[in-house]
Amino acid sequence: MGKNFVVYVAMPRLHLGEPQKTVEEFSALLKEVCFPDGSTLIYPADAILGDIGHLGLNPDFQEARERAERALSLAMPCKDGLSIFPHLEDGVAIVYQNGKRVGETSIQGEAGMPAMIVNFGEKNEQALLVAFDQEPDYLGKEEVFLSRAELPFVVIGKDAGESSGKGSYSGQIYSNIPSVPMGSRRIRSVRITYHWKEDSSDVASPYSDFESEETPPALPFIPHGGTYENIVLKDVADAFSILSDSLAKRLERIGSDKVVLGLSGGLDSALTLFVALEAFRKKKLSMGLENGDLKDHVLLYSLPCFGTSRTTLGNISLLSKASGIPVNEISIKASVLQHFKDIGHDPSITNSAFENAQARERTQVLMDIANDIGALMVGTGDMSELALGWTTFGGDHLSMYDTNAGVPKTMVRYLCLGYAKLHPEFEEAVRSIIGTPVSPELLPTDKEGSIAQKTEEALGPYEVMDYFLYGFLSCVPIATIYEKACKTFANAYDSKELKRWLKLFIGRFVNQSFKRNCLCDGPKLVRFFLGGSGYRFPSDMNASFLLKVVEAL
Repeated sequence: MGKNFVVYVAMPRLHLGEPQKTVEEFSALLKEVCFPDGSTLIYPADAILGDIGHLGLNPDFQEARERAERALSLAMPCKDGLSIFPHLEDGVAIVYQNGKRVGETSIQGEAGMPAMIVNFGEKNEQALLVAFDQEPDYLGKEEVFLSRAELPFVVIGKDAGESSGKGSYSGQIYSNIPSVPMGSRRIRSVRITYHWKEDSSDVASPYSDFESEETPPALPFIPHGGTYENIVLKDVADAFSILSDSLAKRLERIGSDKVVLGLSGGLDSALTLFVALEAFRKKKLSMGLENGDLKDHVLLYSLPCFGTSRTTLGNISLLSKASGIPVNEISIKASVLQHFKDIGHDPSITNSAFENAQARERTQVLMDIANDIGALMVGTGDMSELALGWTTFGGDHLSMYDTNAGVPKTMVRYLCLGYAKLHPEFEEAVRSIIGTPVSPELLPTDKEGSIAQKTEEALGPYEVMDYFLYGFLSCVPIATIYEKACKTFANAYDSKELKRWLKLFIGRFVNQSFKRNCLCDGPKLVRFFLGGSGYRFPSDMNASFLLKVVEAL
């Protein structure tokens, strides 16, 4: 190995679409590091501009990027140092030396991740794979990389300055080279001196390998074999870090220090409350919140109507007491009845118009309150509801930012239980919520004031639906998903039930895809993601072929 082979990875703060500010960050970093002569400095992908989509093709931005790259190459404090700037949209990494462009190297896909080979040694007889991670952070990501290791590699993640539209980015660096620290958030620079030894071949992915396992776990979305009874607190803490970082970034970008949240008394809105509390508690907004009271920044509302039960109102009260934040109650009955009168709808007819009018009214009220006080209205819809289309189009389907968009329902329950362990003051509230049937509460309560509309009676158990969802997103054949489900749930459900629910899952996933094609921004948390460009699916596809596959089982 050549004596001068030292590679640095620069990881300062990115200012999305603001090249001059980003250059200032990089320049400050260069002054802090002592580079040996001949060092190689690799920048993150699209380091100067960030991922600004088609704007990156704008000549003004391209010219600013080139000026910045030349300036940073000149600022590198060593003799004959190389600066490498990856341009993913062009498929090349531009190499500069002493302020001059001296060449380029190809960037190609490596298991869906853009990567390049850096050759080194006295005769370039050795190589290092450098890949550029384009995905947001998610639970177990580090182990997923290591489990795929076949070559010595370094993976450079996107910096925290990237958009939070698809999730949280933290500039993490992953490597299977023992001398490189992995997974540390906000690493500013890493010196890589290459001493390779093969010691990571036995690292396992934290998630279920659904197709190869004879009997996959009943909760495959939960990493490291976690269950409702066996909660891995590190995963819980990491999950809240990812979700709260994403929310904090969005608030910082829009310049707001308030969120508006509608509490339903169910699991989803409870999780959103916990995420909001963490975002403000950790003071990630840099907005002078050190002396602020949480109730000044997290504004809670209850919007009861025809189906609101005494149980969920009690759950809301418990959450309010535990958080120390008062809940503002706004009944929407009168406004919904007026709406029915306006459109000529008989309120005794409890059809989809009866149900959806309530969800849309709640969304309107919360958004208008947020507009009135300069706040962000955060949504509560989870990934399982989005997969099944169990959401009112233009109602709870919409928000200004949906912290739960990448969290399956089973994971919502898991995280709420875990949060109660980390914050015991919420244990009573969480236990009460978990004991409450899942319901949108859009149909009138029964004579005793109890919940009449129960989601899992209409959709099937969420644990089964999430199991199907995980297998389907893993591209496992439908027959295999069914066969494994029969084994995994042998002691809970019979094969006829599972087949009926699988048919329902397929039908709803396909036919309700139009709702997923216009989702609000929200963060990724687990291995799969349905929001944004995370999972492309045509709105007008017919489910008949897949349903025939189910019928043939």
